[in-house]
Parts: sequence; C-alpha cells; structure tokens
Amino acid sequence: MTAQTQNQTWTKGQTLNFKLAANAFTDPQQQTMTYTATLANGAALPTWLHFKATTDTFTGTVPTSASSFSIKVTATDAGGLSASETFSVSIANAISHFASAIATFAPHSGIGNANPAPGETAENSYLAQPHH
Repeated sequence: MTAQTQNQTWTKGQTLNFKLAANAFTDPQQQTMTYTATLANGAALPTWLHFKATTDTFTGTVPTSASSFSIKVTATDAGGLSASETFSVSIANAISHFASAIATFAPHSGIGNANPAPGETAENSYLAQPHH
C-alpha cells in the first residue's frame, strides 16, 4: 500500500461513485494486481454497496437505514502476495447537513433585516438598502 484511503463520510440517500486512488497500491515488480473489498471483519459489503474490482470503484445508494462501518480493500499480485488497507465510512443524516448549514449561516445572513427600521443598520451590509 502506498497511499492510505482517507476515511469517508457518506450521506443517507447519496448516490456513490467512489474510486480508490490510482496509487493506493503499487507492486514493486509491476505485476498486475487484483482487488477485493469486504467489511473490515471479513464479512461481505452491504447489499447496497458494490465494488467493481476492474475499476477500483465503489458504487451504490446509501439507504436511510445505513450505519457507519469500515471497509477492507486487499490487493493481490500475480505471485499471490497481498497487501490490505482499512478505512472508515461514517454515515450522516441528510437533514443534519442542511440543519448545520442553516445554523451556520442564518445568524449572520441578515435575512429579515435587509430593510432595517429608520436609524438601524442591516446585519448584513450586502443586503442593506443603498444610501442616497
């Protein structure tokens, strides 16, 4: 293994097309490698998650019932030598990203304050009425 795959965060309802880095595994003898993917404990991937070994790509749609897990990818060269890596997949609720965005931006957005009362200023100068 030459480049560890970063831990992932996938969102419920997300359509996946996640490709491993081209340099995730390299063979010093330049032998062709075959790839397999399982859960970290050796069990099969969830039925909604597919690994296409010829393209090193994970595809699928994260169901609303999904929970976090870890994936083990193994590369085996023509001589039978292998190397593995494991990375974690966190599953986030789709609503949490939206709610987080609102909580992050709403207090500073000036929404509702673009037309301040006389003598007041808008919270967001970009939304303030021009002074004539």
